[in-house]
Amino acid sequence: MQVIDTSQRFGLGWRMLFALIAATMLPLAIYAFITISLDYRDDRVTTETATLARARQIGDRVDTRLEATAATMRALSTIRSIKARNWSEAYDRSAEIAALDPDWKSVALIDLKEDTELFDLRRPKGQSRHIDGTTARALAVRSRTVPTFSGVVAGPDRQFEIQAFLAIGAAPGSTYLLKVSLNPQLVQRILLASAPHEGVSAVVDRNGLFIARSKGWPERLGTPGTIYVQNAIAHGRSGLYKGVTWEGFPNYTAFTTSPLTGWSSHVAVSSALIDTPQTSGRLASILAALASLALAVLLTFVILNLVAQRRAADQRAQQMGRLEAVGQLTGGIAHDFNNMLAIIIGSLDLAQRRFTKGDTDIGRYLDNAMGGAHRAADLTRRLLAFSRRQSLTPAPVDTNQLISTMGELLHRTLAADITIATRLAADLWPTFVDAAELENAILNLAINARDAMPDGGTLTITTANVDRRPGEKADHVAITVTDTGTGMTPDVVSRAFEPFFTTKDVGRGTGLGLSQIHGFAVQSGGEALISSQPGKGTAVTILLPRHRLRTGELIQTQTSLKDGQTPEGKPEEIILVVEDEDQVRTTTVEALRSIGFTVLHAADGEDALIIVQRWPGIRIVLTDIVMPGMSGRELAKRIARLQPAIRTFFVSGFERDENEQDDRPILRKPFSVAELARFVRSALDESR
Repeated sequence: MQVIDTSQRFGLGWRMLFALIAATMLPLAIYAFITISLDYRDDRVTTETATLARARQIGDRVDTRLEATAATMRALSTIRSIKARNWSEAYDRSAEIAALDPDWKSVALIDLKEDTELFDLRRPKGQSRHIDGTTARALAVRSRTVPTFSGVVAGPDRQFEIQAFLAIGAAPGSTYLLKVSLNPQLVQRILLASAPHEGVSAVVDRNGLFIARSKGWPERLGTPGTIYVQNAIAHGRSGLYKGVTWEGFPNYTAFTTSPLTGWSSHVAVSSALIDTPQTSGRLASILAALASLALAVLLTFVILNLVAQRRAADQRAQQMGRLEAVGQLTGGIAHDFNNMLAIIIGSLDLAQRRFTKGDTDIGRYLDNAMGGAHRAADLTRRLLAFSRRQSLTPAPVDTNQLISTMGELLHRTLAADITIATRLAADLWPTFVDAAELENAILNLAINARDAMPDGGTLTITTANVDRRPGEKADHVAITVTDTGTGMTPDVVSRAFEPFFTTKDVGRGTGLGLSQIHGFAVQSGGEALISSQPGKGTAVTILLPRHRLRTGELIQTQTSLKDGQTPEGKPEEIILVVEDEDQVRTTTVEALRSIGFTVLHAADGEDALIIVQRWPGIRIVLTDIVMPGMSGRELAKRIARLQPAIRTFFVSGFERDENEQDDRPILRKPFSVAELARFVRSALDESR
């Protein structure tokens, strides 16, 4: 009977847990830490967006209440007594319906052909009166299908009221006009229930008169708003303006206009919330990030522990073998991350010390810190590669040309006592792969070959066309890297593509190199093969499907350029950034603004849709894919329906789902400002 040391099992489990968490989360945390340490968080756009959303919420709730009134008016207009011209019964029925809603002050019915007000609930039944029908007929034209709502007007009782009108009768010539007088208190109640406690909120009619106000009501009812209110509604239907209330309260006010009534809802917040930098948000963001990290650690441990318990009964021996391999991997990853953290923390400490003393020559320290962060990001990419989850950008590739351009890189990478030979097939077929990942795969194979030839030798790279074999769907292009090194035993060959498996000493390898190559090949529709004999060397072959060029399709002969220039933006190029993580969103917004773009941002899909509908001129939307509530992909579909001219592009720390039929490019986290700028510039050019 085999006895399992549980302390060893959990020790290895913890090391595996922290290695995986570090590989996936540390690059983002490091990148956010660097940017937060160098700059203040800007909450201006967040405050503007939230205030505008609150104004829109007030307007929507008022519209919902008035639409209920409109529905009741439509029902009233269809009663039998009006068609039968039985005005006494129509009077009684109108009184019954008005009594059901305390905000209905009165109901009146006007005969448009006779210029006669047939009845008004404020007068005794049976009393009609002659009126000037010109205004009534004009109102009937505007309210044939949808009731029309006036602003604040003085009623017959000299009290302010809101009047709603609905034409009755077939177009083009209506017969009657139904008028309902409403108490402005119905709008005031909605405003007080929806408005923020701080600041001043109001609803004004088309003429700029107050219908409701969170302060000074009912004294301000029916009086004009400030000159700032008047100017805002005269020059736009929504937006943000700076002003002073009647009480002398300096503010920024967000407003929106209702399409139903033409009334506008205004929410004013203190100018200090927007004009004064919000430094306290930095500490809150860091604490939130630490809390999220702690929660992720706890949840990951619980999940891994549950999975381990369920499989322990029938996979105990196999699990122990895997944990031994993971222990080797953990040592390598821990060693790599300790080196990266030493570079980052040491460089930032030196930069902080110099900057505190007034020395601004800290560029090389920041470059060192950024270099360490990029190395951490590269390790994350390698972990994703072996699981076949990295995001690829395939294109037609001339493999021979790509290998030829790698000559200088290979000579710099390999030792001087290693000879490099190439045997490239003439008329080699194109392939359809990610050129950068193919170059990286070949380079990794060359590095493995170098390590297998400590005393020197020959590295040979061969390409060939491989005809379709029985059971296969396509021809293939074969790229084979052969060395004359120490070779491998059959047992080692059988495990060479296993993730975490390595024969190197702790700290010298993670066991992800060949796994990454295998994952890339399979994800590209091909496979990777290995053959080796001890003392005679090793040959690794990558098989990639042949690509048949379409008319006008170009072959990529080199990997994407990685020049250091950062494209500049223009103020008229408006970008909407959608990201649920506060730190990442703030960093992205500030980076884009720093290079000249005009940037709006939202924390979720719902806010993003509001901005898209209200803000004209947005060129592209840059959204995270995985967000609470509405996902980035669902947001892209809804934006395409609402605003087809706006293109949506994705940014994500997760990778593309293999089943997702969406080939638009993805900007992978973490990214530098230059990478972000080049991606956005390419997206803008593509959206023209």
